[in-house]
Amino acid sequence: MNEKNIKYVKQLLSKLVYQIFIFLLPVTVYSQNLLNGPNDIVFDSLNNRYLVANWAGNSIVAIDSLGNQSYFRSNITHAHGMEIKDSILFVVSYRNLLLIDLYSSSTINSIFVPGSEYLGHIALDSSHYVYVTDWSAKKLFRININDQTSATLHTLDPIPGGLSYEVNNNRLILLIFVDNAPILAYNLASGNIDTVRNTNINEPDAICRDLNGNYYITSFADNIVYRFDSNFAFNPEIISTGHSEPSGIGYNMSDNIIGVTNYNINRVDLINLSPNNLDFQLNNTPIDFVLFQNYPNPFNPTTKINFQIPELSFVTLKIYDVLGNEIATLVNEEKVGGSYEVEFNATGLPSGIYFYQLTVSENITIKKMVLLK
Repeated sequence: MNEKNIKYVKQLLSKLVYQIFIFLLPVTVYSQNLLNGPNDIVFDSLNNRYLVANWAGNSIVAIDSLGNQSYFRSNITHAHGMEIKDSILFVVSYRNLLLIDLYSSSTINSIFVPGSEYLGHIALDSSHYVYVTDWSAKKLFRININDQTSATLHTLDPIPGGLSYEVNNNRLILLIFVDNAPILAYNLASGNIDTVRNTNINEPDAICRDLNGNYYITSFADNIVYRFDSNFAFNPEIISTGHSEPSGIGYNMSDNIIGVTNYNINRVDLINLSPNNLDFQLNNTPIDFVLFQNYPNPFNPTTKINFQIPELSFVTLKIYDVLGNEIATLVNEEKVGGSYEVEFNATGLPSGIYFYQLTVSENITIKKMVLLK
């Protein structure tokens, strides 16, 4: 083994030990504690921070990369579900949906939802609709951002919980806040609700999805985070325990981290998902498997993406937005070892953060790029 290989293996082993430690013992974000009934969490990739909705504290708290906390916004009555699209934070506040600028923290718009009582979790589609559950009125609402109207899509007998939008199936994955809860799917084309999987999960509250399509669901009653495959075909895997009323969950695509809010003890836990792939990477990732930073970056509207592979492999290169929706497939074929350059044309796409993912056999690398128009 040459000196370059030895150095690489040492670095990877060091990373492996650190990330296994993080995986076995989720990082707890303390610092000065401004959290008060934290009910949801999102990762703001534009500003490299987490945003936490304080339901009891009527505020939104920002947590930076060092764990320092500050108020992003106050006077947000019963802040609950949040999502980010482009440079806008969508957050429910009691009976209203607020659109807040991520840079200035000023309110862009406030949309009142008639028939609501206490709005809860939200999901955004790839167009101009926001979907919101109401845990008090037991309803599912759809809000049109363009004309600021809303409609009741469905009334549920049990309490509805978290939502996730599936762009490929045009449906909402819907949680029900009961013991031994089924996971439901609301078909946006037909309006039908079907059970996609029965579970023994007690009081599932929040849901998010990673870049590979896996779902993560919190059990408010049992203090557990579960992982399901993208089709809910297999039994769930327990990935984290020891939480305290985990009410919100969000995915940090940049670092492959899950953030979990603990409503009962005013705490946020960060779960590093990377160790699941480290065994393979340690044994099989070639030294010269490289994905380079796109150039130019920021760009408008085209940019170049370069990568190199050491041997004949099946290669895919895909573009995703900050919600994890696939935007484009640039490469999807077998290629011989060598260096490659691919152009990405973002004409027609809005300004914002995008991610490009290179998959070579089973090796996956993700990088971030910025479209500025």
